[in-house]
Amino acid sequence: MDIIGTDEVDRARHFVEAYAKSFYHNPLPQSAYTPQNSTFPASPKNIILLIGDGTGLSQLYAAYTANAGQLTLFNLKHTGRVHTRSADAYCTDSAAGASAYATGQKTDNRKIGVATDHTTLPQLPKRLQEAGYRTGVITSVNIGDATPAAFYAQVPERDQIREIVSSMRRAPLHLLAGEGDALLELFGESFDTLQATGRQLLTDRIRVDSDSSQVVIFPADTFKADSSEVSRQAFANLLEDALAFLHQPDNPFFLVAESGRVDGGGHSNDMKMTVDEALSLDAAAARALRFIDTHPETLLIVLADHETGGLSLLDGNLENGWVLGHFSTNDHTGVAIPCFAYGPGAEQFTGTLDNTAVHSRIMQLLNIPSEH
Repeated sequence: MDIIGTDEVDRARHFVEAYAKSFYHNPLPQSAYTPQNSTFPASPKNIILLIGDGTGLSQLYAAYTANAGQLTLFNLKHTGRVHTRSADAYCTDSAAGASAYATGQKTDNRKIGVATDHTTLPQLPKRLQEAGYRTGVITSVNIGDATPAAFYAQVPERDQIREIVSSMRRAPLHLLAGEGDALLELFGESFDTLQATGRQLLTDRIRVDSDSSQVVIFPADTFKADSSEVSRQAFANLLEDALAFLHQPDNPFFLVAESGRVDGGGHSNDMKMTVDEALSLDAAAARALRFIDTHPETLLIVLADHETGGLSLLDGNLENGWVLGHFSTNDHTGVAIPCFAYGPGAEQFTGTLDNTAVHSRIMQLLNIPSEH
């Protein structure tokens, strides 16, 4: 309406060209899960850290709108906000953002698991494995990407993929799983090293009944979501397998699960991709909540490393499941991201937090002394 009747033809052309990617009607609404427990132990035994890369409140509300006014995450009462800035920028990237969660310290953009002066930082999985935890990192995207790598690699530049792949050999993880068949040629002797140390290298599925540590590499786009129920549940299925593998009666576990493609929807200014991937994230959250309702000693924390795209919602229809938006950028923004929690200690993740506080509060809840 700002354009009609004016001479701003270029703006009109841009609006029409962008409309196809800015509008999405969801043909397949999915049911939201309502958590069942209201009482929990005083402190958690297990923790699931679910990271929706690039997922801000607008992305979630777009999914809520397109999903006919229902979203599992919106059924959680413990919510907060997280500041995401890095050491050297108002707008963090995934490397610095995820490293803050993994180490409890801010670092510069593009750095993974190291401080601003390049000294290595202790990461959550290693600290917890030393304390007797079973540890895992899974992702719906490449296992060498910055967000999952922040929990097992220590490099000053996120593009140092050979060094990141090399880190997988000695990663303090019982499970590392995600896409990345293109990485196989980079392993070289790492394959033999993995086998020699008793760690299985797999390319099809998590061996739930195996006692061996596993690196599981799936083909590209295995967990890419679209408008089908099968694709939107694919990452949730991976999460369920990871929980079945890590959960043991006598050992606590810590699982990082990254839903990585909402970020891609923001970078490409694609509303359909944003919504489909946000619904995939929500399906994974629902699967985690079902697990907690059976194992109430487990805490779920759902947040993002940053927001991507600067998404504004211009119109929508909850009854008919469509949404129209506008992306102000194809890059990350500095807006605070939402945080949701469920289980013992969930109240610790309400209010407004710095991203480094997520790490420190996890350590406090698990009664593990900080090294900082």
